[in-house]
Amino acid sequence: MNNKQLIKRWIPAAAMLLTVAAPGAASASTAGCDPNDASTWGPVSRGAGTTVPASAQIAPGTTIGDNVKIGENVRIGACSTIGDNVVIADAVQLGKAVAVRDGAELGSGSRIGDWSKLGPHSVLGSNAVIGRHSQLGKDKVWLASDVANPAPNV
Repeated sequence: MNNKQLIKRWIPAAAMLLTVAAPGAASASTAGCDPNDASTWGPVSRGAGTTVPASAQIAPGTTIGDNVKIGENVRIGACSTIGDNVVIADAVQLGKAVAVRDGAELGSGSRIGDWSKLGPHSVLGSNAVIGRHSQLGKDKVWLASDVANPAPNV
């Protein structure tokens, strides 16, 4: 599957994407957010000090913490949660219901599959691919050569 096909599958319609709320706007919880049921999706919320470029595409129901740095051309799936002080480099793709914990760093071009979790203060190398339903531990560095699709729970 090429990137264009992947993106078409990953984000079914550009109309599903929302403008990110202003910093400090009322936080919407992802609890009760079903990524397969659009009627449960709340607005996108972001914390204070978070930067989101115009090229980023963030699906509804996503909650972004404080002081998060999001790179260009990032795509975040519905019902995802991004913790505080996270750095997401350019061209990163996160599936639906992905949880990225506080202080994590995601390298450019990396992809994380639906319902996966990246532990706090972990570093995901550039161009790494993490499969669906994966859990990567805290305080670790994960390089593209360390992970597979699907990745084991480690």
